[in-house]
Amino acid sequence: MQQVEMNGTIDATTDSIISTYRNDITKLMNRQIGECDELLEAYRPEGGLSRFAADVVLIEAQKVCTELNIKTPMLSLLNTGGIRASLHKGTVTVQNIFEISPFENSLVIITLSGEELQEAFQHIAQRGGEPLSGATLTICNGNAKKITINNTPLNSDQQYILATNSYLAAGGDGFKMLKNTKQFDTGIMIRDLIIKHVELLGKNGQHIVDPANTRITVENE
Repeated sequence: MQQVEMNGTIDATTDSIISTYRNDITKLMNRQIGECDELLEAYRPEGGLSRFAADVVLIEAQKVCTELNIKTPMLSLLNTGGIRASLHKGTVTVQNIFEISPFENSLVIITLSGEELQEAFQHIAQRGGEPLSGATLTICNGNAKKITINNTPLNSDQQYILATNSYLAAGGDGFKMLKNTKQFDTGIMIRDLIIKHVELLGKNGQHIVDPANTRITVENE
């Protein structure tokens, strides 16, 4: 077999082809899609970007499920570690969203029991908090208390519909209680939902802001 020496140089024709794709990608990534009014960050128990991302996933997941004529989620759950960058004040580009959500995680709709959801919230408490929308809880000495779904106390005998990402749905970050639940993977990337939502805000003349409503309260006995 003939060996081809790689010397690190690129001929003019190859470079021209690569440049075409490079320019297209650069143009796509630099596309302005919205405006952010403040620095938003993700941290535990929750930050402004944590709240915003969880809200976006819930809102967009409800739209997707309505279009598919399936039950819409009541709440959403993401993982803090899945949000990899802050969102700075000013113009927001597609690249900014890729930096925030770089993983190939898709939107998954999960049907689970109240007991399974209780277990998930206990795990959230032990981790010190995760991005949530449509739900609230109090963390007290590592335990989940005062859990509500849409302002109603969690009922262990009820079924719930949860919107999350494929990483958590597969049991990632210790969320093993989600792994064997009834699931529907939409195949839609989480970051695409965020891009779509931010674009819609921009078209409507709205800016990205911290939703600011507390979902997780930490108390010490």
